[in-house]
Amino acid sequence: MMSKTSYWYGVGKIRAMEKNLLGSAVFRQAAESGREEALKLFAEALPEGDRLLKARDVREVEEFLRGEKAGLERLVRQLLPDVRLLRLLEPESLLRLDVLLSGIEQGLIADYFRHAADLYNIGVFLRMRLCRRPEAELPPELAAGGLVAAEDFIRLYAKETAAFLHLLSNVHKRGRIVDYAIVLEDGIRGVEERNSFIRLEKRVKDFLIEVLRPAKYISCGPEPLVAYYYARMNEIELIRLVLLGKFSGFPREKIQERINAVYA
Repeated sequence: MMSKTSYWYGVGKIRAMEKNLLGSAVFRQAAESGREEALKLFAEALPEGDRLLKARDVREVEEFLRGEKAGLERLVRQLLPDVRLLRLLEPESLLRLDVLLSGIEQGLIADYFRHAADLYNIGVFLRMRLCRRPEAELPPELAAGGLVAAEDFIRLYAKETAAFLHLLSNVHKRGRIVDYAIVLEDGIRGVEERNSFIRLEKRVKDFLIEVLRPAKYISCGPEPLVAYYYARMNEIELIRLVLLGKFSGFPREKIQERINAVYA
């Protein structure tokens, strides 16, 4: 791991940029607004948002958001000097997390990715059960490196949901208990009772944002940069959710129920 002093400049820049992150009220208001008003809200709130006002279809919204993601990725590559951390930010990193975390010190970043692996595995577990896929197909689909062992998912694959929730309520992390069940239970019930992942996906995103939030109080190190990266990615995905919903004519309440927590 790089020396923390390598991050003084990057953290200073990120602190200034965090002030431009959008609060939840902007997304709620945009979801309640018409399409043109939603475009205007985001255009006024984003530093480069003027280009959004010219968007006339889904393709142009997607083009704008691809540009926002590309700019974010360039920024993080410039500010994050540790190649090992950059590899963790790659989209497929969870599938080789046990290798990528080797040499990464324990703390917020390692915790974030271990939680992300667990939550990914919970989703895989539930989707495969819902589709009645055979138990033998589960192991290759699971991410390694989480706090919950792959063997526990396999052991409980054919068991009742109550047994799975019990496992999730007693996850050990460095001498303390993490209770996933209290956060995810209503989402898991939604999958099993209504075949809907909407609530679960929202709960997962809420949880991961809360894992990142302490990075706001870290004065130097890679944590604020990694947290900003995922906070901004979350913001871009929420803009996409709202605007594509508007262009596609989704009811306001269907958009609102999908809006998860933000970092701002």
